Amino acid sequence: MAPQSYSILILLFLQAPGIFVHGQTTDPFDRSNPVSAQTEYGPIEGFIHAASDGTSSNVFLGVPYAKPPIGDLRFERPLPPDSWSSTLQTKQFRNACIPYRYANINANVPISEDCLYVNVIAPTEPSDDPSGYPVLVYIHGGGFWYGNVIRAGFDKATKVFASRGLITITMPYRVGLYDSAGSASVDLLTLSPHSRNLFHKAIEGSGAGSCEFAGSQPSTRVTKQLAAAMGCASTNPNEIKAFLKSQTWQDIMNVSSNQFVPDKAYPNYLGWGPRYDHDFFDGKTIEQLIKEAPPKPLIAGLMSLEGGGFIGLAGQPASVLAAYNAANFTAKIRSTYAPQIIAGPEFQAIQNDIINYFIYHNAPENATSEFYIRRHAELYSDLFLNQQVLYETDLKVLFGWPVYFYLWDHMSAPVQATLPQAKGAWHTSEIYYVFDQLVRPADVLGPEELKVQSYYADIFAQFAYTGNPRTPENRFPRYDLLTRRSLWIDPTLSIKWNWITERRLFWAQHVSKFNYNILRGRTRSQIINGSPLDN
Repeated sequence: MAPQSYSILILLFLQAPGIFVHGQTTDPFDRSNPVSAQTEYGPIEGFIHAASDGTSSNVFLGVPYAKPPIGDLRFERPLPPDSWSSTLQTKQFRNACIPYRYANINANVPISEDCLYVNVIAPTEPSDDPSGYPVLVYIHGGGFWYGNVIRAGFDKATKVFASRGLITITMPYRVGLYDSAGSASVDLLTLSPHSRNLFHKAIEGSGAGSCEFAGSQPSTRVTKQLAAAMGCASTNPNEIKAFLKSQTWQDIMNVSSNQFVPDKAYPNYLGWGPRYDHDFFDGKTIEQLIKEAPPKPLIAGLMSLEGGGFIGLAGQPASVLAAYNAANFTAKIRSTYAPQIIAGPEFQAIQNDIINYFIYHNAPENATSEFYIRRHAELYSDLFLNQQVLYETDLKVLFGWPVYFYLWDHMSAPVQATLPQAKGAWHTSEIYYVFDQLVRPADVLGPEELKVQSYYADIFAQFAYTGNPRTPENRFPRYDLLTRRSLWIDPTLSIKWNWITERRLFWAQHVSKFNYNILRGRTRSQIINGSPLDN
């Protein structure tokens, strides 16, 4: 293969927390047609993949991007890989990184702490542009708990991206204790002084660094609790790290899985995520970082009903769904949203405010189960993603970022049928359109889905090459603070203005009333000062 020039232009998102994967890691694809390339660290040999639609790509799987984080390098910052002189075979995926709970292990996905290897899917022909092809770097999701890129595969990336002159790089990274949330990670990488100048554009799908799941993890405190539960008597950070280095990942997971829970409503909660500090965040708040970061073209987006699949009702018997009422919804809010252990003495007032709006505000006199299920999904969507994604999007526009915002509304009929009362696209609905990862077993790509897939892929390609995703077909408008025009993505493209404005006004009023901000999982002073939760 002739050497190709690659120009890294864009950092790609996709998905925030809570994805569920299915299927086998093995694939039926032929790897016998070799292709070679020279990297900064040494030669590699991959294979040419011929997709069923006639497109093809050069595929390199398992290319090292860091030294294996094992031995003395466990729980340390990654270091560049050692160089090699013999050709490295890069035809199989390497291991996924280890989650911190057994429940997040997929029996079909091999795991190891030695997991820092990228996968590259590139067009087979050299670029005519001297600067090379645009590169999409895909950062997977998983809520900073788990996740992998093996499921993303390479077949659909060939059909969707390589066919449009784009290189795709899928990148695993240490999660949980070993330090996943894709869009939130991209957001933070666009802001941190360490990383914000390493790429030209960004796409953030369903997530922001200021979302509660990303910005409210007491990482230091829970690490101390885990070490103590494993028998470490010290509270000194260096001694705790040395102790944990002496434990196998199985030893750690036995304790983290059996003595702790992933629910913040309980004292034995365990979870990790980005920590506001004086290094990666330079001691600054999200707002300060957005203000000072160099503006860059950005596509941001949300599913139209992010929380539809997370409220515990999808797939329930029709009798259960038909009986869902205000009392059920109220009980769920009381048990789940802003519990006292997190929100403190304000917890009941916070819950009452939410109940008054989402259960009783503008409720029909004879509200049906469909009304309450829909309202529950909207509440979860707002708390989980919507409000902070929209908040940060507005801030970036205010400080001069050229932003394009989309709302994805399409979900295949078999998936929608599992909870027809929550009509709309749920979190991760778009993943199967661009990668091989089947998030929900019922999902299919029929004629309408393929039309949406084409729209989405064209948006990526146009944006990667020009910084503007607008085409004659999609008429994608630039987002502004007056109209907040957004591209509504379904089989018939349209433009939405000022989406969920009333709910945005409610949340603005809500957070102004309380010291604890439920949207961010932090108190007012913690937000203003950008301080860690666990000093």
